This record gives sequence, C-alpha cells and structure tokens, in this order.
Amino acid sequence: MVGVSIIYLSTTQAWYMGKLQELNQSGQIILGIILTEITYLLGPFGLTYIETLVSKVFYRVLFFATAFSNIIYIILGSIFMIYLPDDYMITCLLIITIITAPFKALFYCTYNYYVNSLCQQNNKGVYFGLAYSLLCTSTFFSAIILYFTLNESFMIPYTYQGITIGVALVSSIFYWLVKEKTVIHNETPLDKHLLRSFSKIVNVRQTFVPISFDYEFGKLWKCIYLPNMYYMIINFAQTGLLNSYKFIMTNIMIRTYHGDREVSNVKLLIQLQFYYGIGQFLGGISSGMIGDLTPNRLNKIIYVQFITLIAFIQAILATYYRSDILLNTFFFFIGLCQSAQETSSYSYVASRYYNHPQILALCNWLYCYGIGIYTFIFSCFLNLEDQKSLYIAQGFVIFITILNLVLLMVYQYKEMKNTDRLIELN
Repeated sequence: MVGVSIIYLSTTQAWYMGKLQELNQSGQIILGIILTEITYLLGPFGLTYIETLVSKVFYRVLFFATAFSNIIYIILGSIFMIYLPDDYMITCLLIITIITAPFKALFYCTYNYYVNSLCQQNNKGVYFGLAYSLLCTSTFFSAIILYFTLNESFMIPYTYQGITIGVALVSSIFYWLVKEKTVIHNETPLDKHLLRSFSKIVNVRQTFVPISFDYEFGKLWKCIYLPNMYYMIINFAQTGLLNSYKFIMTNIMIRTYHGDREVSNVKLLIQLQFYYGIGQFLGGISSGMIGDLTPNRLNKIIYVQFITLIAFIQAILATYYRSDILLNTFFFFIGLCQSAQETSSYSYVASRYYNHPQILALCNWLYCYGIGIYTFIFSCFLNLEDQKSLYIAQGFVIFITILNLVLLMVYQYKEMKNTDRLIELN
C-alpha cells in the first residue's frame, strides 16, 4: 500500500508543482493561493464521516475512490488550463476544487487510520515513522519527475502532464490490492472498535443507518475537550505552518537569492524540493524509531520545536548573506522538522487517546486549517518588498514556534501532574 501511495503521490505532486509554476510565471499565483485555500478550508468537512466510513467500507475502496477523484481533478484541471479562456477557466477550476476538496482530505486521513489499525500500543512510533518517511519519499521523487519532464533538451509540450496523469491513474488501480487487516489483537478499546468494524464489513447484508452530519461533526470536535488536548491545537496547526511557508515563500526566496530568472527559478525550485524531500524522509524515520525507545514521547515533539527555531534563525542569516549553502540546508531542515513533528504528533495522540480513534480526524482537520489560515497570512506579505516579506514571515514562524513550545511544556507539566495523581490514588 505504501509503495502504491509513493508512486501516486509522486506523480500528483509533480503535476501540482508544475501547474503552480505555470501560474506563477503567468502572473496568476493568486489563483493558485485561492485554490489552495479552498482545498484546505473546505476539504476537512469530508472528515466528518471518516469514522463511519472506516467502519463500513473497505480501506481499498476508500483509497481508490479518494485517489481517483483527485486524478479526475488533475485531468479536468489540465483541460481547463489549456483550452479555456481565463474567465471560464477560473470558474471551472473553482467548481471542481470545491467538489473534490473533501476527497483529498479523506485520502490522508484514511492513510492515518490504516496505519493506526496496524499498530499496537508499544510500536505506534515505529509504524507511523516508517509509514510517513516512506510516504515522504514522494516529495523528492516528484522533484526528479519534474526535473526530467521539464528538461529543455527533450521537453515536448505538456510532457509532464501526460506522464503524471498516466502513472497516477495506473497506480491508483493498485489500491484494490490493499490487504485489509482481519486479525486484531484484543489489547485496547481501539482494537475492539476495529474488530466490531470489520465484523460489520463482513456482514454484507447489514443495512446502513444514516447518521446526521450534526451528530458526527459534534462527536469529532468533542475530542478537543479530551484531557489537555486543547494545548495541542497550535501544534497540529503549526505542522501546516511549515508547509504554508514553503508553498508561499519559496519563489520569493529564490528571487531574493538569484534574481527573477524564470528558467533557473524552476530548476532551483526542483533542487530545493529535493532537499526538502530528503529531510522529510529522515525526519519521519528517525522520529518514529526514537519515539518508541523514549519513555516520554512528548519530549520528541518539544525537541523538534528547538530544531525548527534553529532552522528559521538560519533562514534569517541565509536571507541576509544570500548563501546557497544555507538555503539548501534550511530546506532540508524544514522538511525534517515538518515530517518529524507530524509523525511524532500523530503517533503520540493515537497512543495517548487510544480509546478515541476519531482524534486522528480532528488532528487532520487542525492540520488542514493550519495550512489554509497560514497560507492566507503569508499571502498578505506578497505585496511587500521581497527581502522585507521574508524577514516578516520568518519572524512570524519563530513567534508561532515559541508559542507552541510554551504550550507543549504546559501540556507536559499537566500530564505529569495527572500521572502523579493516579500513582497516589493507587
């Protein structure tokens, strides 16, 4: 399943990267920002029924349906951007983005549920770390795909669109080969929940009883009131913050360092994406392996905040000195921090609140809203002079990281007090 996801995400990410560069070079980057906002602000509403879907539908069906809807979006998006006038193109892109956004959010949340269904309490860090690190290899594979398909020496018009769409379509079919987890170890309430879910899947004659949106929505968001969970809100939103920074500020950083040269901008973007992908891979696998070896998994998330602070202090120095080495190193570290924080955070809440599996959907929701909100904030800096906008954005990230660090420390303190109280009672 992970191998199929790597191929599928590599090709779809390559398409999105190529299209964003087309919009940027044609002066329509605002359209790309608006489409991103819609995807991440409306998409999470599709997570409302994730608990019901996981318990009623095979994972292979969910993976294929969500992946195929994204491929339909890519095919239609390519057609609209090639053949339609700007006014009609923008309208059609907005419509299909609104329709397909919930399916994109469902894909990643289903991935979380599937990985969690394979874990036990003592190995969640390893499973999440391995699953996320392998999935993150799609980032630098997408950079490699773009490098060859956009290479001027053998570039044919629309080469990368045809390759990415074709490979993504073929790879999505292989989701039908995903093996369902049929053997459950009855060790936790979550395992019992999954066992009931699979017993319902086997009974094909079972009638589906519709559940109201208000009920499912309320059940999901009640997880925010779990013990000390509200201290983790900024943490999951901050994971989206690093993605937003890369999405909005990368082209500004390239212009600041190398001047506004369109051809070199694409090559440099691919190069930075490659470093970012390597960092993601190492961040996911290292945090996953370390997580299950340390007695306090929360410490790992706190350590990542310190690395993030160091990375953005380095970014300020890189902006001032315009150093290529510092720029490449910075992208490596934000990839590492983003992946390590995401892996650590999901594995921690899945372990800490194991009897509330819908907590994974809530965390995905916070992550998506983090990307949507912070993308809007960073886009407000686009009208400023490039170097000034970079300093403001980097300072903003440092402020949010320090805030998250403080909240995590408060969370850790309260968790330790709860543990001491339970020991005293026993």
